[in-house]
Amino acid sequence: MNSNIFSVSRNLLLLTLITGSILSFITNVTGINVKYFDDIAIVILFFFVLLSKNRLSIEFLRWPLIFLLISLFSLILNFENFSLKDYSIQLKNYLLPCLIYLVTAVIYSEKAYKKYLNYYIYFSFILLFIGISEYILDRHFYVVYGVFGNPSSINPFRSYSLVGSPVDFAFFLIFPIIYSFLYYQKKYLSLLFGIGILLSQSLGVITLILINLIALVYTKIISIKKFLFFLIIGLILIVNYSGLTNRFISKQNTILDYNQLDQSSRYDFYLQSGKIIKDNFFLGVGVGNFGGWASNKDNLVYQKYGFSFNNLNSIDLFYPHLMGETGIFGLISFLMIYLSIIFKNLNYIKTYKKTKNQYGFILAGTVFLYGISLLFSGFWSMLLETNFATIPFFFVAAFSMCYNSSVTKKENENLQKKI
Repeated sequence: MNSNIFSVSRNLLLLTLITGSILSFITNVTGINVKYFDDIAIVILFFFVLLSKNRLSIEFLRWPLIFLLISLFSLILNFENFSLKDYSIQLKNYLLPCLIYLVTAVIYSEKAYKKYLNYYIYFSFILLFIGISEYILDRHFYVVYGVFGNPSSINPFRSYSLVGSPVDFAFFLIFPIIYSFLYYQKKYLSLLFGIGILLSQSLGVITLILINLIALVYTKIISIKKFLFFLIIGLILIVNYSGLTNRFISKQNTILDYNQLDQSSRYDFYLQSGKIIKDNFFLGVGVGNFGGWASNKDNLVYQKYGFSFNNLNSIDLFYPHLMGETGIFGLISFLMIYLSIIFKNLNYIKTYKKTKNQYGFILAGTVFLYGISLLFSGFWSMLLETNFATIPFFFVAAFSMCYNSSVTKKENENLQKKI
């Protein structure tokens, strides 16, 4: 029974991992709304896991359950603003991808998961090829329209492949650029993925590349000389790409001159969020009540503070959104979900460097660097509650944990034989 469940579950897990970034495109092409396929798939996978009657990772569940408990305290404190629909949708956005970690661990197969990561890189390369092609041809193959009905990312032209958003496309390429850089056989691919990020003109994701390089130096994966080499090459590419430099200058001028600030800019949302966070510092205004697309834009919180979205669905800033809804306690508990995994894999990296376990090093390094990328993205995006960005993290994190347990078990068995 378990073998059949596991086989079906692994296939569904692979499909969820691969298709997450292009669900909007699939919906557009087929006319069938599959935008919530990943949410439904996660629930089905978790149900299969429960049927298997295998033990779940209680250690991992600690911080998600603490966050859930804090959200309930916040709900009670802000009951006059409570909406079951808004609360449920937003809580799903926060925590549902965490179930991928549990599923991946329960149906673990080293052989299958190694293939899945390769499939993910191949799929990433296909999207990269489409992104580069549309830049060369100066046309999008998948046209996405903005809030005012105009085709998006045209002036200036920014590549987004079939993902539908330049920022999302750029962040999607972060995982393959990290994995291919660490994987000694595929380092050349990391340069190509880097070019794709440049063509998206996403300043936030380009900043994440710099942060990753600093992390690589910190963990002594690369030397300071190599860091400076990559930094100089990157600066040369950026300076010689006029579209990117013009975008940087435009953003800089906007921030420096608040009088010219677009009301829907992230900087303005930071300013508007500050008052709400200050007045509700410890437990926030309640999950589903502030900043996210799930919140009712006519709710009491927005009315009280005179908050303006300026025709947007969310503030597009995860940390002000999270802290506004759950306060400092919610922020800390949510961060600990990721930080506990990141620090665990940092320890794995140190161990694998000593034992010269190449594949374990690649897995742990990918979790560490991609996790850092996700956490820093929260300052300028909502990617921390976007499935296509978080599902790969929890998948590879669980893979890394199971792989480490397997390696440790084998080492202990060999030690016992010697005794």
